[in-house]
Amino acid sequence: MKIGIGSYAYRWAIGCGNFTPRNPMSALDLLRRAIDLDVEVVQLCENIHLQQHNDRLLRELKQRAQQNGVIIEVGVQEVTLALQWLATQPHADSIVLGGSKIGQVQENLTAWEGMLDDSIREGGQIWTKNPRSSLSV
Repeated sequence: MKIGIGSYAYRWAIGCGNFTPRNPMSALDLLRRAIDLDVEVVQLCENIHLQQHNDRLLRELKQRAQQNGVIIEVGVQEVTLALQWLATQPHADSIVLGGSKIGQVQENLTAWEGMLDDSIREGGQIWTKNPRSSLSV
């Protein structure tokens, strides 16, 4: 077993759900913290929004982790992975979310975090990487 830290452990520093701190901790900041703590693993969860990072930043993250012997894990819920995959499919004109409990609907909407523009927080259309796919709420 390896000792590590995850981005959810720093949710008040990184952000989670609708909460975003004034100066959010980045993936690189979390990696630096892991190195300072001398842990072997960093788990980057949905609150890090890796899909918003450019290739240069992702390469830098990988390189620094390798240089310091830190393993990076990406942790996502199954619903997040499924919905984000659906959003990239050219034949998916719209995606309908639902659930039998309000918690399931909230989980589905949270899965879209990082792929949404600000209009979703006020109601409207969810804009994804595939401009043909949208979700009305």
